Amino acid sequence: MGNFSRNPDDELNNAVDKKYVGVRIEQNVPLLERDLNLATDLLGANLRGLIQEYIGDGTGIGNDGAFAITPASPVGNDFKIGAGTMLVGGIEVVAPPQMRYSTQTGAPPLKVPVGQRVDTVYIDVWLGEVVADQTVNVDLLNADDIQMPTSVRLRPSWAVRVAEGSDSAIPAADQKKGHAYCILAVLTRVGAEIEVAEISDRRYQRLQLVDLMTRVAAVEQDIALLMNALKPSFWVARPFDKPSGYNGREIVLYGKNFDIGDVQVTAGNGQSLVAVEIVGDPQPNAITVFLRTTLNFPYGIPPVGDITFHVKTALGTATSPEFRNWGPPVWNANTPFTPDLIPNGQPFVINGAFLDAPGLEVQVQLASNPNGPWIPLGVSQPTETTVHVTALPMWDTFYKIRMRSEVAQSWTVYGSSIKSVVVLQFP
Repeated sequence: MGNFSRNPDDELNNAVDKKYVGVRIEQNVPLLERDLNLATDLLGANLRGLIQEYIGDGTGIGNDGAFAITPASPVGNDFKIGAGTMLVGGIEVVAPPQMRYSTQTGAPPLKVPVGQRVDTVYIDVWLGEVVADQTVNVDLLNADDIQMPTSVRLRPSWAVRVAEGSDSAIPAADQKKGHAYCILAVLTRVGAEIEVAEISDRRYQRLQLVDLMTRVAAVEQDIALLMNALKPSFWVARPFDKPSGYNGREIVLYGKNFDIGDVQVTAGNGQSLVAVEIVGDPQPNAITVFLRTTLNFPYGIPPVGDITFHVKTALGTATSPEFRNWGPPVWNANTPFTPDLIPNGQPFVINGAFLDAPGLEVQVQLASNPNGPWIPLGVSQPTETTVHVTALPMWDTFYKIRMRSEVAQSWTVYGSSIKSVVVLQFP
């Protein structure tokens, strides 16, 4: 060590522990070498700390083999250290060609394991002093003027060490203040020779910000494409097992990617969305849902009419085409029949809603005989809003009329008095 009033390493470590970032010299005071040294040492330490924190340890572009741990040649109880440069703790270190662990000065010999043993190979990096009698490249003797050394130089120093039986970690007892460490490889040894299959490389490679940003952008693009490919969607040709239905029935939804993550299904007409019960487990290409007729938290009663289903997975939401959800048949309040006066025995049209539901039945009863039988009428050409019916060839004037469908077994009667029943006109 050079001639210092205090150990510069101790001064630097103490300042770093206190989070100091600089030194300012006051006027009219003695100028101490330890203040000047600390000023420059703090700048370097802070820069190295930033590099370590935000870039990390590893090899740069074109140095993939730097400090790579490979079997010795011939294979034995030794290993080679790859030539090249590497960044450790914000310090760049260089390994020469054809270097082995055993050729390092002061490296303890490796012990042959008894049974299986996990060793950690790591690099220890520090800034070592170069004094006048240790260098021929830098003239520290100031031979051209004062002919005496006035300073020392700092140079990166390193050693590859092995923590035997450390289970993939650097023992805390082996770490010193002011040193930087980085794991190079983990050896899982079972014999006297270190084989290639026993070496697990732990270095980070291609440690360059521009290259990293390029790779991250490519990965993000790939992830976006993958997520888009895994988003749920309905089959265009057949989104449902049946194009129409009603509350109280099971409906099978067809599509893809219907089973990723937590799956939820809702249904509604845009203004009203309710949670729909999933029957069984969602399958990749199909989900069976049950349309409830009564509330059962958290499931609601889907609205009737044209509704859409919404399948939500961990990667997005898919909306189905319109699904016809029938309600009980109802009459048009303003124009229930066409024509208003129905010729005896002739066809007429009932106007309303959900008249295309399966199992539609229409029956009439003589208004003059409220306890008499209900007589079925033939229906044809059902649509959402109309159905064709043929009147009875009977010699009476007024009839009550009712209808129902498979959707609801209760009858819907048009009117409850003689004034609101169908008026039949005799021929």
